[in-house]
Amino acid sequence: MADSSIMPAIIGLLGTTIGAVLGFGGGLITQLALEGRKQVAEKKKKKAEKLEELVSVIYEHHHWVQRLYLINVKGATLEMQLSPFAKIEAITHVYFPQFDTSLKTFAAAAAAYQELMLRNAPILQQLDLSIDAHVNVNTDFIEARADYIRSGNIFIDELKSYAKREFQ
Repeated sequence: MADSSIMPAIIGLLGTTIGAVLGFGGGLITQLALEGRKQVAEKKKKKAEKLEELVSVIYEHHHWVQRLYLINVKGATLEMQLSPFAKIEAITHVYFPQFDTSLKTFAAAAAAYQELMLRNAPILQQLDLSIDAHVNVNTDFIEARADYIRSGNIFIDELKSYAKREFQ
């Protein structure tokens, strides 16, 4: 008789244990799913912030190049800081490696423009379009500047398209 009275207690205890395990397991799975979603959302937010920073630094680089021109060609007495291009490269390589080709094109155009500007600064400072050599330097300089601006705009347009696809 004692055995039959223990059976309902064992069944009750077993049911409670199974219920607790299922409840705990369900809660654990829910927490893991929520944590996973939270990490995905945080990663997406971080990429959006880095994309915004990247675009900002590209514009900052454009202003830096303008200052370089004003100092070296126009003789302005402005304070010159380090180029922000390393930051453009770092953000692109770490967060947006799919844009490496656009970055390389932009980097090559920026380097060509800066090199041409610095190498020909004395001619550009005293530009005389009646001298053939000056005309050639001026034409090359205008083309290099156009390539730099064009490649920067293409890079930014690709980043904008990416932003629309990923964040809107």
